[in-house]
Amino acid sequence: MTDYILFTSEFMRREIPELRMVEVIPIFGKLNYVFLSKLSQKVGIKYRFLLDKDNHLIERAKKIEKGEIKEGVKLKNCKHEPQKCTREKVHKNFWDIHTKGRLEEKEEDIIYDSEGGEID
Repeated sequence: MTDYILFTSEFMRREIPELRMVEVIPIFGKLNYVFLSKLSQKVGIKYRFLLDKDNHLIERAKKIEKGEIKEGVKLKNCKHEPQKCTREKVHKNFWDIHTKGRLEEKEEDIIYDSEGGEID
């Protein structure tokens, strides 16, 4: 597992320019997002969660580099800013699983970005 984490971290740094100064550690299991979010808040660690199936971020970074699309343009069918966005479909799948009713928590407590509050 350590080799996998190292590989993922190095791969993400190389492929996504914005992540070059960021340590990327995959989280296995959706409820671990909740635990690590709370732990990171208490310890004061700066972090950001990326949901599974975020390969489009790598593809987008490549297209920006080649000049095929402009940096800062919102993703199709998405209301979020590009640097804070993952696919809308992935958001929906995640939030369908982690709703207030199932976890009895406020949504902003589930996924947290240390820089700017919740990540939708």
